[in-house]
Amino acid sequence: MWNVFSSMFDTIWMTIDDVLVSVALLLITFAITERLYVFLRKYLTINMFVSQGINFAITLMVVLLVIQHLFGMQTYASLIGGVSIGIGYALQPYIIGLFNGMMLQSKEPFSVGCKIEFEQVKGKVTEIGLFYTFICSEDDKKIVIPNQMFHQGMVTIINKDCLQTMS
Repeated sequence: MWNVFSSMFDTIWMTIDDVLVSVALLLITFAITERLYVFLRKYLTINMFVSQGINFAITLMVVLLVIQHLFGMQTYASLIGGVSIGIGYALQPYIIGLFNGMMLQSKEPFSVGCKIEFEQVKGKVTEIGLFYTFICSEDDKKIVIPNQMFHQGMVTIINKDCLQTMS
């Protein structure tokens, strides 16, 4: 009987010990990444987006290690698989937009400076980005069109010097 209580106490103690170590590790990580963010922004003058990205990556790695330590490899692998599928579905429109932008830039049906008409919008192309194309309309309005729209509709190129052969 004593052996049963002893082994149960040892198991509970090891679990509490693991949880306390994990919480301490997370608190230390949060403190270090907070100071790292200030250092990167203040002394290395790295922009906010990159600084936050570095801090997020470090924190995510530590959180994943803690989850793997507390719950084991099988649970960790299942969690990572599920999260990866969720992130893939969430980012699907952005990934499609990115590939449409790359296709638009590689095929070049029109270029910067061309006058085009697209769905009742007529103007001069000022910029072709990975996600959006910027057009300055005839009444000097800046129009932003998602690149994937060009693959769903018809584009009329108005000035002849911008016509290119599409292969």
